[in-house]
Amino acid sequence: AVDFGTANPSLAVARQGEDGCASVVYFGKRPSEGIRHGQITNQKQASKVLESLLKEAEEELSIRITNIAFALPRFNIRQTCVNQRLERTDPDSFISEEELDSLRDMASHNESLDVTDSEDIYAVIPQSFSTEDLFMVNANDVVGSTGRFIEGQYRIIIGQAKAFDNFEHVLRT
Repeated sequence: AVDFGTANPSLAVARQGEDGCASVVYFGKRPSEGIRHGQITNQKQASKVLESLLKEAEEELSIRITNIAFALPRFNIRQTCVNQRLERTDPDSFISEEELDSLRDMASHNESLDVTDSEDIYAVIPQSFSTEDLFMVNANDVVGSTGRFIEGQYRIIIGQAKAFDNFEHVLRT
């Protein structure tokens, strides 16, 4: 996990044990370069900081780090809830994963979102699903059931496109 904090960007490496619990096996931090108020302002400088953290951790642990999780600063991020409904053409057929994917796609393009040109949708997170027989259940419970419609409730996370692009660029470098 990477934390691009203002004062000291840091890297924590965890290993999952047989019991499923994660244990931190490495923690390192560097002075901040290319980062102000949690925002990446200079991608090249921030990339060098991340590169040095990764190199030190990989050498110390004798591993290759292939996946990185990072948190976006809360600045310029907002969330909203969207309810989306899909009328089904065959109410007697089983509800499929593909229908839930379509419903999610419809929710991400919902007119009420008001996403500006400088924003991106970071995540569309399903909260619950309903049919005429089911009320506020999870995806596992609705797939395989039947009904005339499916309603999904989603939490939509929206943020500045440039901030996310900067993080992605630094992580790819």
